[in-house]
Amino acid sequence: MAIRCPNCQHAIELAGAKPGHYRPSCPACKEKFDLLISRDPNEPPRVSAIDTSGRTDATAPPSSVPKSAPQSAVDRTEFFIADPPHIAYDDLHGRLGGYDILQKLGQGGMGTVYLARQVSLSRNVALKTLSPTLASDPQFVARFTREAYAAAQLNHHNVVQIHDIGQDRGTNFFSMELVEGANLAGVVEKEGHLDPITAVNYTLQAARGLKFAHDHGLIHRDVKPENLLLNNEGVVKVADLGLVKRSTGAEPTIISGERASARASSVSATTTQIATSMGTPAYMAPEQARDAGAVDQRADIYSLGCTLYDLVTGRPPFSGRTAVEVMTKHAHEAIVPPEKIVANVPKRLSEIIRKMTAKKPEARYASMGEVVKELEDFLGVAHDGSGVRGSTDHVKRIEVAVAEFNAAPFAAIRRNGVLAFFVGAVLAFGIGMVTASPRLAGGAIAFCVLATLAYQITIGFTLKTAVFSKVRQLVFGASVIDWLTWLLAGALAVALLFFFGQLWIWLGVLIIAAFAGAMFHFGVDNVVSVQREEPVKDVEALIKELRTKGVDEDAIRGFVAKFSGSRWEEFYETIFGYEEKINARRLYGKGERGRDRKRFGVWRDWLIAWIDHKLEDRKADREQRLLAKLEARALEARGVQASEASRQARNSAANVVDRARALRGSVADSRMAETIAPETHHTRAQTIRKINWVENADEPEMSESLEGYEKIGYFRRRFGGPFDILLGRRVRFILAAVLLLGAGKWVQMNGAARILEELRGVTESLEHTKQVLAQKIESTAVQGTVAPVAKPQAAEEVAITEPLRIKGMPDRICDEVGSINGLVAGVLLLLSVPLWGHLMTVGVLAGTAVTLFAGRIDLPIIGATPWWLALLVGGAVALLSMLFLRRTID
Repeated sequence: MAIRCPNCQHAIELAGAKPGHYRPSCPACKEKFDLLISRDPNEPPRVSAIDTSGRTDATAPPSSVPKSAPQSAVDRTEFFIADPPHIAYDDLHGRLGGYDILQKLGQGGMGTVYLARQVSLSRNVALKTLSPTLASDPQFVARFTREAYAAAQLNHHNVVQIHDIGQDRGTNFFSMELVEGANLAGVVEKEGHLDPITAVNYTLQAARGLKFAHDHGLIHRDVKPENLLLNNEGVVKVADLGLVKRSTGAEPTIISGERASARASSVSATTTQIATSMGTPAYMAPEQARDAGAVDQRADIYSLGCTLYDLVTGRPPFSGRTAVEVMTKHAHEAIVPPEKIVANVPKRLSEIIRKMTAKKPEARYASMGEVVKELEDFLGVAHDGSGVRGSTDHVKRIEVAVAEFNAAPFAAIRRNGVLAFFVGAVLAFGIGMVTASPRLAGGAIAFCVLATLAYQITIGFTLKTAVFSKVRQLVFGASVIDWLTWLLAGALAVALLFFFGQLWIWLGVLIIAAFAGAMFHFGVDNVVSVQREEPVKDVEALIKELRTKGVDEDAIRGFVAKFSGSRWEEFYETIFGYEEKINARRLYGKGERGRDRKRFGVWRDWLIAWIDHKLEDRKADREQRLLAKLEARALEARGVQASEASRQARNSAANVVDRARALRGSVADSRMAETIAPETHHTRAQTIRKINWVENADEPEMSESLEGYEKIGYFRRRFGGPFDILLGRRVRFILAAVLLLGAGKWVQMNGAARILEELRGVTESLEHTKQVLAQKIESTAVQGTVAPVAKPQAAEEVAITEPLRIKGMPDRICDEVGSINGLVAGVLLLLSVPLWGHLMTVGVLAGTAVTLFAGRIDLPIIGATPWWLALLVGGAVALLSMLFLRRTID
């Protein structure tokens, strides 16, 4: 395919050209020109020159197109207008950020959407990249990223979740939830039109998602069937929330006035307009066509009404050859009543649609909440979800399914097998200790630990459990310091096993334990899953049936939780997942008389909560750096000096991240409030809604909470204050490693027999203490003096074990480290490493000090403190501090 440059008539050969609108440069004169390639293979490409204002010179002859070529070629070609025009770019391959690109799903005005696999979680996502044309505008990129970041804080059943924002090798991207299914435009195209009940149900679900967004300060501005995704479970999700807005009049690259009209006239009416009105003309509110930056939630109500019209009739309210023609009809023409197009549309539904699509915003429903109520009334759905709870048949189906789920024969076998496994390991360890057989005791511990790890890894790979997914995410996103810490911990574990003479025992047990853990999963768990398959499918079918009737998703989940009996958590987690189970536990975890219902897998909760906290901090830090980087570029593009732009950008980014935390808290509060008392839901969301994430991001009053932020040095921001640096987790870990290595060396020097002999000395020490106390009581009764009681040999300073000696370290310190107390002190410090809190740290260190050094304190009556008493008191202080003084957040 050959064309000629409209500027110099140089012949250019096109290789691998695809339909679209491009702006290439001529290799001869170096001037840019417009190139339009039609989807119709019979239509030749159209080329035209560009004047200095950036507009296409419509009078330039299309060099390779005969004069008789139909002028409608441009109208039939689907391309997207930006400023400058859309530029073709190559498809991405390989890895982008932490995502492996699998295939291209589609391309639009904002960029390209890919099917990608998130490496850290081993899950498929939709990855949306920003086109190079838009990415060349730093102000738009910064603004667009702030909007996407705001939308990412929303988590609702009817909103496509944005997982992550990022930039890699100059490409800006956003990862989103991958919805397995089709958009409603495809459903309508296949069916012709939907029956009114189905159409209203889909629209109601979208309205709930949009209401949730409106309550938290986000307006969509591009609601249409293509942006409503229907998954395989019958759930409608609103897509592109926070990813479609570009405000007019705020940035110099916006096209306005005659220029916008000229561009809009050659664009498909069903294509998203980026540079003109932020929306799709076929579904756009009249006021949005005039000024998209000033619209409120009523614009989304209008677009949703047009979408509902499309669903029930099979076509949008207005159509035309150009976007301007369609927008003019929206502003001035009345819609044709839906019942005149499709006979079975109820009059009441037609009235609802007409009110949603009223020309004036004040004539529409005042809020999306009113739309939700109106559609629920039409379907006969109770607003609080009580209708689902009133069905005896539904309750019975749930109760029967849960009973069958819990009564699976192999479930009891699995439960009893796990119990027998741990009881057997404890018994074997006890026998090894009593018979002074360290190999038996160590082998029992090794088999217990390694088989458990092998089992968790096996089910993690096959079932993608919550624990395995979190750990995988933590590992894949770890920093160099994290890796060094883990390597040090691994080296410490190997050294301790070597010192205790257990290394070869653990290595020998490893293969057997791995085989046992894997076989338990494949031989027992799989059978349990098969036995539970039918009740799970029955409840999933019931849930889908309730969704098709318009019942709210939270009401459905509450219904399942409440009527699943006392052992509800495992069943609920199987249906909805671990995170939803934790949310449901807060709402439905109490049974009769306020007692806690039985919990499932509680041991995971603290670990997952700790990992979640680490991941949230890591993600917030990464996103804040990205936001600051993009904001700095935007400020520099406005003429701000680099140093000042960097300072303002860091402030703005910290501000946005701070508001994101507040928004997440508002989301959690509002979901709980809507579930408990939907009619009184006016919580923190009303306050958050007043914050304009985009327009006010740089206003000084929004950064009051960050006063003095710039005065805090990087070192303190990264590692905390002096207390955090001196007594933080890493310092406690190093101290624990030193104590454990020293105690381990002492154990290696003396062997298990001598250590056990010293432990047996506790009996003699207790007997001596008892004699001293009895003598004191007797002497007090006769008012005499206390006769000295001879100490048994174990109480004398007679060395049973060989003392630890390390060159360069005082003998006194070596004696304390090389002892049972030193070993226990190291274990206490190691247990405190995952926890935090200033008071807790002080308590743990105090308990450790008592454990190590209290033996040198003389007590009244009994003299020198027995080592076992120091161990008990110090251990109690440290453990109580970890239990009651720890903080869940740094």
